[in-house]
Amino acid sequence: MALILADFTYYWMHRWEHEIRVLWSYHSVHHSSPEYNLTTSLRLAWIESLIEWIFFIPMILIGFDVIQTLIALVIVVVYQTWIHTERIGKLGWLDNIFNTPSVHRVHHGVGPRCIDKNYGGILMIWDHLFGTYQAENEKVTYGLTKQIGSVNPMVINFYELWKIIKDVVHSKRFSHAFGHIFGKPGWQPNGINK
Repeated sequence: MALILADFTYYWMHRWEHEIRVLWSYHSVHHSSPEYNLTTSLRLAWIESLIEWIFFIPMILIGFDVIQTLIALVIVVVYQTWIHTERIGKLGWLDNIFNTPSVHRVHHGVGPRCIDKNYGGILMIWDHLFGTYQAENEKVTYGLTKQIGSVNPMVINFYELWKIIKDVVHSKRFSHAFGHIFGKPGWQPNGINK
């Protein structure tokens, strides 16, 4: 039960990391590589573990102990290591049930059919239920919609956060600053996304 709830929690954490710019500022590190291989699975932001644990507090509050919660979360995260590869093709019906290399390639894609798709950790049921599932139907291009243009770890880790700070400093209204922090990545006060 803890594993299923951790996977469900992971889905929402992962989805919000894509939909809330301040969370995207650290999660974008994982998506910044134009390559898709085992090293991509290890490309995580330096500050990620300082923030993500907060999402799992509800599991503890409803009765799972800390050890159960941590073990379930570790299983969800470790499972995802093997799916960062182009060497394994489609796996048929398994792609509809589990997060597989094919399913996760879509998640890492920058094309319009790939953006904001396939957030599941282990199970794809959450994506099917909440309308974010997309099968791999074409060759995927990886990375960010606007590449950073650097391999410097400092730049990669703090690029998006720096962009948020610049946008907030140049905001003319509090509501615009709020939107730059908590809006979708690319949010603009004029309603046109970057």
